[in-house]
Amino acid sequence: MAHYNLYESLGIDRNTSTQGIAEDIDKRLSTGNASNPGGEDELQVARKVIADPTKRGMYDARLDDPNAPEIDIAALRDLGEMQVPAQGQAQPQQFQQFQQPGQPQQPQQQPQQPKQPSKLKREFARSSKLALTVAAIVPLLAVLVLFGAYKGVSWFFGDEREVKNLSQEFLDLRKKGETQMWMDDHVGKEFMSDASDYFDLDDGGYEGMNKEFDALALQPREVTKSNDFARFVLTEESVDRYEDFYLVSVEDNNGKLKGLLFFGVGNSGPKLLNMNILDR
Repeated sequence: MAHYNLYESLGIDRNTSTQGIAEDIDKRLSTGNASNPGGEDELQVARKVIADPTKRGMYDARLDDPNAPEIDIAALRDLGEMQVPAQGQAQPQQFQQFQQPGQPQQPQQQPQQPKQPSKLKREFARSSKLALTVAAIVPLLAVLVLFGAYKGVSWFFGDEREVKNLSQEFLDLRKKGETQMWMDDHVGKEFMSDASDYFDLDDGGYEGMNKEFDALALQPREVTKSNDFARFVLTEESVDRYEDFYLVSVEDNNGKLKGLLFFGVGNSGPKLLNMNILDR
């Protein structure tokens, strides 16, 4: 299915640098030059997606994959609002350390045919109203959960706690045998061989997670639900195996960020799907 091509819709050369795109869109917004099919709303969405280096990398990868779920206006809004690692931390292309096997490079997707400006503007407006409605519901649910009035989402905290505890188990691993056993139980099967290779478990180069992260007293800190992130970095088949996804930041005893862990939670509990060690 054809993806929504922001570059074509805005008339932007895809080879333009991210900084150049940001300056172009900012100029259009400041001068009121919204002659593009989706108007000012489309420019605002594009500013959050292709003018951000991390999100642009995610968008471009999905744009080039004809087998990925369709990028529509709703997906663009989701990506625009997504919380992603800051520049200089883990970038999407770095989430390749546990590679999924058998994923060849895809030919570039045929661009989506541009729609009539009036129709596209209406679609952006309708999508904007939906996004505002969802944004208003989220804090309300938080208040209800706090006072125990809404039990339907209380399970979230259980998953979050389990993911954090499992992260600590992983960071405390020191010996080759116990590490291999832990991975057998807690790493997604489709990532297992790549995880073993990454840590040199077969070649004897592994000395414990403290050595891998080059830090003592490693601790999991922030646990962030990341379902939108998962849909952009995993295949649709992998996404369907799990119900929810979490990113876990890893810090040393001085509070310095050392890496990220990425978990999927399904019927058999959390599974480690990917990781990034900074400065490795």
